[in-house]
Amino acid sequence: MVATPRRIQITGADLTGAEGKNRTYTIPDATADTSVLRINIAGTSIYEGVGKGYTVSGLDITFLNWVYDDSNIEISYHYEV
Repeated sequence: MVATPRRIQITGADLTGAEGKNRTYTIPDATADTSVLRINIAGTSIYEGVGKGYTVSGLDITFLNWVYDDSNIEISYHYEV
């Protein structure tokens, strides 16, 4: 298998829930390596960890800070092909 980089561009409207905190998104690639996950919201990097920008459990990302529906979000990671 080969690790292939992938970049997804979504908006806050693609997340679960209404505008606010603790919205989630599920990475669509079952073989995604979330250890190399990078997330930018409106061009600003956010970081993983409790008290930071997001947490990851399996393929599910929980955004810990406020995310508006019109926020541009870029998610980068590697996945196995």
